Amino acid sequence: MTKVKIGIVGTGFIATILAPQIQSSKKARLDAVSSRTLAKAESFVANYPGAIAVEGADQLIARDDVDAVYIATPTSAKEETSQAVRSLPASMSSSKSRCIRRRLLNACRLSPVKRASC
Repeated sequence: MTKVKIGIVGTGFIATILAPQIQSSKKARLDAVSSRTLAKAESFVANYPGAIAVEGADQLIARDDVDAVYIATPTSAKEETSQAVRSLPASMSSSKSRCIRRRLLNACRLSPVKRASC
């Protein structure tokens, strides 16, 4: 069974609770973590072998190797990140862009926390 590759936006309290659960899952793995600064992301992923540190949510969203994204930031930042995903045109010519949009919208629909902001 292929594990779902999860990315986390943010390195705060919620991310520290969620990351070990993802890492220990039989169905998912922590693939990437983003923060506003690369140093924070690098410090966070040091505890999670195989996870990549990324600077900024946009860089995480753009990764091909991330299947779903959990937005572990304060509500105002969740809204901004979710809006960025929702504003991607459905008819973009790049299949990669359509795939990223669909992946993230599906991830938003699956999580009760993200559902409020997606």
